[in-house]
Amino acid sequence: AAVGEAPGKLPRVFNFSTTFVDRDLLFHILLLDGSLFVWVGGPGLGLNDLQAAIPTRYDKLPSVASLRGETDGPGGMLAQRLSRSFGRLVFVSFNVEDAEPQLAFFVQKELTRFLKDILDAPGSGAAAASPPSA
Repeated sequence: AAVGEAPGKLPRVFNFSTTFVDRDLLFHILLLDGSLFVWVGGPGLGLNDLQAAIPTRYDKLPSVASLRGETDGPGGMLAQRLSRSFGRLVFVSFNVEDAEPQLAFFVQKELTRFLKDILDAPGSGAAAASPPSA
């Protein structure tokens, strides 16, 4: 079950949890004006990974920058895919140790479903931002 703040006001905070096979996953989403911060992890918490992705008009795929952690890890890929799907700046902190590809795909599906629900909600105050102009 997700917990959110009053609709229409930003920032908005959402938390939810789910289980993949035998692993508990925690999700924390901060919805900002034109951007998102997504934290995914387990009960150990932490901020060992932080990636940023932003759509550009020069490439189909959003540009990704690693602020902390592995550049080519699941966090960068997730940030890029979410940024492409929602057309906005996305920060992702993916803090799941030994994440196999199936788990990363599961996380992507869960986040995409959840974000579509909150971004498409009437009065969400979260219309997609246009890519920045150069």
